[in-house]
Amino acid sequence: MNLDGIHPIVWGVGSDTIETDVLVYYMNNISTQSNPLYHANILPAVSHRSSPEWAQKIQQWCRLEKESKEMMDRIRKIRQEKTALTDEICEWIKTRTREKDVPKPILLSNGEMRMYYKKEYSPLSYAYVETCLSKIIQEKEQVEFIMKYLKENRKTTLTPELKHVIVSR
Repeated sequence: MNLDGIHPIVWGVGSDTIETDVLVYYMNNISTQSNPLYHANILPAVSHRSSPEWAQKIQQWCRLEKESKEMMDRIRKIRQEKTALTDEICEWIKTRTREKDVPKPILLSNGEMRMYYKKEYSPLSYAYVETCLSKIIQEKEQVEFIMKYLKENRKTTLTPELKHVIVSR
């Protein structure tokens, strides 16, 4: 529904649905540089019927969501840079160490940096479990029964979450 550039959104959980006009996102004039929240991509506002406490909590959640996304982007870049440096440093250490020798640590001001070989295991996927069971159990029906049992009886939990979905109009 579009009311002169105002796009209402209904929020609800079970029977506790918040009315359409309780939480409204003003999308008009979002692209103008003069808009103080131009870079936020969304302008949250609430009507007179909503509780200021809930409006504040929703706005705080939106702010934290944005901050979290920015931090995660920064962390991803840091990890990529660290991985590239790790690969370069390990290659440098390997070229200076004989194959049978343990690489010597690099002394740092607050300790030392050591290269080691970490054993990584592949995940226990259903395909892997089924392959392993097929090798030790000859009866295909038994393997299928065990796989069905594992899939149907694994523990699951339902946790309420919030998700910010950008809707272009």
